[in-house]
Amino acid sequence: MVRSSGLSTELLDQLEQTLDNSPEEVRVASTLNQGKQVVTPVRVSHIKWIRPNENNEWIFNFMNGLIDEVNSTYFGFNLNGYDSFQYTSYLGDEEGHYGWHMDMHLTNNVDLFRYGVRKLSMSFLVNNGYEGGHFELNTGTQESPVRIQAKRGDAIFFPSYMCHRVTPVIDGTRKSLVVWVLGPKFV
Repeated sequence: MVRSSGLSTELLDQLEQTLDNSPEEVRVASTLNQGKQVVTPVRVSHIKWIRPNENNEWIFNFMNGLIDEVNSTYFGFNLNGYDSFQYTSYLGDEEGHYGWHMDMHLTNNVDLFRYGVRKLSMSFLVNNGYEGGHFELNTGTQESPVRIQAKRGDAIFFPSYMCHRVTPVIDGTRKSLVVWVLGPKFV
């Protein structure tokens, strides 16, 4: 489901500038290997882990309210928080993308589930001005995904167990703020 944040252009500009000026950028290019043959890059993007500080605290406060409102209205998941935000940039000159994946981890690693499992995912679009980079959900087959129509300042919410992707960006840079909200295991 898509929810407009209602943030003004000025606040969206401030949010983008704050996130762009955050340290710790890492380029991520991961591939899926079958035997010795590299099949295709699953993900090509740049990420920053955003943790609360005095410069960005307002962003966390705003997103917390948005997450709480959407969860209570539409999902009703038992949630207990998150660790950080991931600020992701997909560059057109790198054909930045993220292939089909789920945000929920499928593992028996007890340490990974110490604070719960990823239950609710949010992808907040920070900018416009790029081509491609469509957010798609797999609701049955990868051949006919649902393309989510969203614009700058919109937040896309979905259960973390749903398969989704970001198609290649062909021009410009797509920027998003991603959050995985944790909660007790589904029973």
